[in-house]
Amino acid sequence: MANFNQPVTHRESVQPTGPTSFIGKVKVVIFERGLFRILAVRVEETNFEWDQEEITVKGQLGDVVEGDRYEFEGRVVDDKRYGLQFASTGAHVVLPQNPAQLATFVKFHGVHLHAPKKSSQAVFKALGDQAMKQVTDDPNVLKEVEGFGIGDQQRLIDFFTRLDFGNTTGKIIQIGGSKYEEYCLPDLRPFNQGLAMVKMRQWNDDTQQYEGLWGAINTKGQFVIEPAYTNFRV
Repeated sequence: MANFNQPVTHRESVQPTGPTSFIGKVKVVIFERGLFRILAVRVEETNFEWDQEEITVKGQLGDVVEGDRYEFEGRVVDDKRYGLQFASTGAHVVLPQNPAQLATFVKFHGVHLHAPKKSSQAVFKALGDQAMKQVTDDPNVLKEVEGFGIGDQQRLIDFFTRLDFGNTTGKIIQIGGSKYEEYCLPDLRPFNQGLAMVKMRQWNDDTQQYEGLWGAINTKGQFVIEPAYTNFRV
């Protein structure tokens, strides 16, 4: 799927779908404007029939990172010009679920562990299945973990401390005792015409992942557009 402007020929059984989802790794951001993104995504797991290694994803996805794994929600649509694509209504980062995934995740983000296998195993052995939730909530929980390779404990603490699961162009604003991360959109400046686009980070116990909520608030902190799942990186 090197030429993203050319439609791909699919088997007859591959058709547009209703609401569905898939997990994949972002290969390249083809186009971006504001929150809108068009992505080439390498498919890993799908809840629908698909016959290619990659799929083009489009939607209001905010800041995504090439090489990271996401679960995308939406539906397969038939674009008149480009053929079958995935129109995404939201996405969330798929955090590492086991030591091997953790070692790969930090390596891709430029963290060179002294003993990646040993240190990743130490994290999950000490913190269990909820390891990534605990670490992203408070990286200092790693100070309680034993069995790291030389220097790896501090490397991981530093990495998860600076890792941003939100929109890197946003800033935190506080209204009425509530904190929001504000989107900097080219066509909707903060509180232009009395509105601001904001998002919040929320943990989903069912998916064991952070998910994003976005909406539009007025200067009193009241939602004019009700929150909905979207985006990322959360």
